[in-house]
Amino acid sequence: MMKKFLSFIGVIILILVLAVAVNWGVQELRPKKTGLELVDDGNFIDIGGIDVHYWDEGQGDVLILVHGFSSSVYTWRLNIDTLSEEFRVIALDLPGFGYTDKPKGFDYTLEGFSGFLVEFMDTMDIDTATLAGNSMGGGVILTTALLYPERVDKLILVDSMGYPEREEEEKVFLPFLLMGIPGAGEVLMSLNFRCVVEESMKGGVYYDNSFVTDEMVDYYYNAFRSENGQKAPLWVMRNLMDSPPIGSERISTISMPTLIVWGEEDNLIPVGHASLFENDIADSRAVVIAEAGHLPHEEKAEFVNGLIADFMKEGN
Repeated sequence: MMKKFLSFIGVIILILVLAVAVNWGVQELRPKKTGLELVDDGNFIDIGGIDVHYWDEGQGDVLILVHGFSSSVYTWRLNIDTLSEEFRVIALDLPGFGYTDKPKGFDYTLEGFSGFLVEFMDTMDIDTATLAGNSMGGGVILTTALLYPERVDKLILVDSMGYPEREEEEKVFLPFLLMGIPGAGEVLMSLNFRCVVEESMKGGVYYDNSFVTDEMVDYYYNAFRSENGQKAPLWVMRNLMDSPPIGSERISTISMPTLIVWGEEDNLIPVGHASLFENDIADSRAVVIAEAGHLPHEEKAEFVNGLIADFMKEGN
């Protein structure tokens, strides 16, 4: 009886493995489209042979918005219209995400993204700017401030990465954990159907999951149809996992004015990290927002827009 049961389990596992392999193969053979073919909003510009998707609105002091892991310019949709009434606001899809190209040979590290951001600024003829970043995007702009301080006027950190998580506060976001495991990540991405994208967006990113709309899910799901759309997130996640956190020693050397914004109910990066940043960066202040998760600039857009506008005008 036990042998029959084990044989049955073995057959089920084999069927699942074959199904995943066939699904992955079908997706590999399916013709891929460029970001330019997949989206009709914003603009595209060539940066070192990479077609970059970006939004650019308004005039005045420049604010550049940098999204987090597996996100895109879309995360800033509720901020750009309001802030561009007073400033020039630019949001870009980093290489590997959204509708920007996802070349295999790109340096998908915080340092690589940082250097690319400066190259983007050069191409756009921007000498200095205020940089705002959410989550991984916070890590990118922190690295930019450390490596290219002369290009950064001010920093705005929104639920930013930067510190190692303490064991007692760690809450593992399962999709990210699986993406870091060779084999498991490929299986996960091969099953990245629209319903999976929707459920992952409801898996702890927002305080209120009703914030996740069909339009939002469609925008993010559509981006995975681009060349390397299901591979690039694995390359980035594994690089992030293999790299040490930026850490307190380096963060404490940052000298430019810094605004720290955090959702009190963030399930990905604990709210206590807001205080770590505030303690380490001399010219900084932190604002914690109630009833907001990892993306307070979306869930509490009006309030965050006011914070950013006031901060941009300080000292002018």
